[in-house]
Amino acid sequence: MRVLSESIYHHVDRPRPGHPAQMHTFIYDALHPDDASEGPFGHANEWILDYTLSGSILTRVGSDSSPWRIRQAGQAHLYPPGCRFWERKHAESGIVHSAFVVFSGGQWLGMQPYIQNEAGYCCFYDTQSTIHRLFKQWSQLIQEKYQDSFWLSQSCLYQLADTLSQFSLMDSAWQRTDDAAHASISAADLAFEQQVRTLLHANYAIRISFDEIAEAMGISRSTLSHKYKRVSGESPRDTLNAIRIHAIKVLILKREKLRNIALQTGLNDEFHLSKYFKKQTGLSPRQFFKSNTVQPEKNPK
Repeated sequence: MRVLSESIYHHVDRPRPGHPAQMHTFIYDALHPDDASEGPFGHANEWILDYTLSGSILTRVGSDSSPWRIRQAGQAHLYPPGCRFWERKHAESGIVHSAFVVFSGGQWLGMQPYIQNEAGYCCFYDTQSTIHRLFKQWSQLIQEKYQDSFWLSQSCLYQLADTLSQFSLMDSAWQRTDDAAHASISAADLAFEQQVRTLLHANYAIRISFDEIAEAMGISRSTLSHKYKRVSGESPRDTLNAIRIHAIKVLILKREKLRNIALQTGLNDEFHLSKYFKKQTGLSPRQFFKSNTVQPEKNPK
């Protein structure tokens, strides 16, 4: 079994036709066991958002030969249909509590851009506890209004989609280890990585320089680049590009005008936006929109 206990469990027995996006299962405050490993998990046709409430766990994604990575409290993984993952308790962690939601129709909720990366899934750093508060609110509502389970779950699911749309992409290039038994990363390194990511997220729309980021942290640019690369596995510029590209994708799918997207993402104008987007993704903004939305059928003549 995946959990030893569940304080709140919600399951929709009969999904209704005509609703492309539906919640199927929600569990809040699940206590993880201490056994060696569990998995693989994942659904062929459903999405999973898995959130660590407290403690930390090790996860591997894709195959049983993938490296283990640490998922700390306040981090959420979004897995698309068909994505397999494994979990085990981190040796240095205390009691691990988590929450997760299983749902269908993630593409209809605008979640496809989150997992369009090399890893095939997405990690969110919930630094403001936004997802945590949302899940806690759900657990309270479900206990009070369980008889309205379908429409309550639909409301919760769309709240989740709206909440995630306010995040920028957190990629999955964390510290890697080949041996789960020795997987470790210092708290100072984790704090450093999160501080850099937070600054990049807060400032990507105003074209802040890496010199300014380094100055804000009281370190040299060289230290910023080398330490961040060592801890995260990628350069600060790679992270910044991922954050900016994801923000652009979300705005494109919201049908924002390109000139407005450029202003909101730190690019000069519509021309530079299109050129930058094509360079990073291989697609023009128009091509990306068409490939991620359902186009209306033309009326036959």
